[in-house]
Amino acid sequence: MDRWDGAKGISVQLLVLNLFLLSCDYKLYGSFLWTLLEKPAPIESPRWRIVGSFAAFLIPAVAITGFCFNFQKDIGNLLEPIRDLIGDRQINRAGT
Repeated sequence: MDRWDGAKGISVQLLVLNLFLLSCDYKLYGSFLWTLLEKPAPIESPRWRIVGSFAAFLIPAVAITGFCFNFQKDIGNLLEPIRDLIGDRQINRAGT
């Protein structure tokens, strides 16, 4: 993005700081990641196995659908013309 040059410098400094902080505790973050990615033990009951597989599909589907509807609503608000108290935006961008 072609933004203010100072913002680019600050962004690079913050990136370097974040990488430094991550490098200080890389073992902690690595063990946390492996804990998250560890495959759980299989469920014994066939009924709960079906419920679990259905929930594994349903929960992300509902989350993604909710995000898409919210995103569409936000974009719709951005596309509406800005109005002041008397109606359409004034030429000099000042309302009454």
